[in-house]
Amino acid sequence: MDPTLEYLFSPFFTIILKNPKDTDVANDAANETNSGLPQERKFYVHRSMLASLSPELDKHVNNDMKEGLEGIMELNDVEEATMKALLEWAYTKNYTISNPTSASALLKHTTVYTLADRFNIATLKDLAYSRITKLLINLGKIKEAADIEALLAAITYAFDNLPCSTASSSDSIQAMPSEKLLTYFVQYSAWLLDVLKDRKEFSTLLLYCADFARAVLLVSRAAPAPPWAGDIGGNAEHVSVTVNGVSVNLQGQYASGQTSYQGSKTMTVTRRNLGKLLQKQEDYKRIYHYSAKHGSIIAS
Repeated sequence: MDPTLEYLFSPFFTIILKNPKDTDVANDAANETNSGLPQERKFYVHRSMLASLSPELDKHVNNDMKEGLEGIMELNDVEEATMKALLEWAYTKNYTISNPTSASALLKHTTVYTLADRFNIATLKDLAYSRITKLLINLGKIKEAADIEALLAAITYAFDNLPCSTASSSDSIQAMPSEKLLTYFVQYSAWLLDVLKDRKEFSTLLLYCADFARAVLLVSRAAPAPPWAGDIGGNAEHVSVTVNGVSVNLQGQYASGQTSYQGSKTMTVTRRNLGKLLQKQEDYKRIYHYSAKHGSIIAS
């Protein structure tokens, strides 16, 4: 007999979810409406099938305590959709979710990943991780508000439910989280920092989750120059411009030591700031006290 068929002849084991919630946004209202009522959802799975998934689950199924003797395991913090995905995978070695190419799928895969981590199901954990990383690769640099919200929800759930232990280096500086999904989320967030930094939800996450904030700081790029070297984001080398045919040396950050409107003038500006100001010539003239009658400012 095929070993997999033997599972069909084993007795059932009952998994009871206490107050289950669905991670689908569409069901949030229903979750809130019934939040004051005691709820539970029962799942039935072949006992030997469940025990075969991992040594951790085998301990839950086969023991001499109430759980093993009665064949019932109660879970208080697992979403219904997540348990369905785990059991689907147990029998088929695959699991399906709604809207698999949408950013909303990130949270669903993350809940599967964390449940697999909880029960030490390495193969399912690897599958969920693969789907999360492939989805983020396909999504690329997300910009839509709904996508960012979905990403931050997945990150928050991961940091809330996965162990965030870090390995320390020889000089005792905290390293990245040892959990690979947390590390991946941190690296993706750091890459997306120019988009996330203006989002209120991201600021809230940084305040709420110190481990995430510390890890993002570790992988963020240091400023290329100190503040006194000019525009810390640009190049502070000397730049030459021509004003009314008179060569002017520009260095540092902003104009200083301007002379009269006639003759040679000395100012300070970085190449990046000069480029920005040249895009708005009137602003440039106002800042450096030039009016239209004094001619154009031309970068040489």
